[in-house]
Amino acid sequence: MRDELRTAGSDDFLLIYKYQHRALENKGLQNRANQRLHVTMTRKMIESRRTEDVRKNVAAHRARLAAAGQVALNTYVPGELIEAIDKLKEQRGVQSRAPIIEEALRFYIENAPRA
Repeated sequence: MRDELRTAGSDDFLLIYKYQHRALENKGLQNRANQRLHVTMTRKMIESRRTEDVRKNVAAHRARLAAAGQVALNTYVPGELIEAIDKLKEQRGVQSRAPIIEEALRFYIENAPRA
C-alpha cells in the first residue's frame, strides 16, 4: 500500500508523511499524560519541600522564643479590643499585636490593687 501511495502524485506526499509518522504522533499523545503527571508530581514535591521548610523554620523560631523565656498565650477577646489594638499597632508602626498586648498586660499588673 505504501508503494502505491508513493507512485501517486506529489499532492499525496502529505498523506504519506502523515501515514509514516502517525505512530510518533500517537506516542506523543500517550506520553502527554505522563508529562502532566510528572509536572504535577514535581509541583507537589516542591510544595512539600516548602511546607517542610516552613515547618522547620517555625519550630526553630518557637525554640528561640522558648530559650529566651517567652511563653505562648492564646485567648479569645471581644472584637472591639482587637480593633483598638490594631489602631494602636498602626499608630506605633509595629508589625504585630504582641508588643501592644504585652505592654497592656504589664501596665495592668503593675497598677492592679494588691491584695
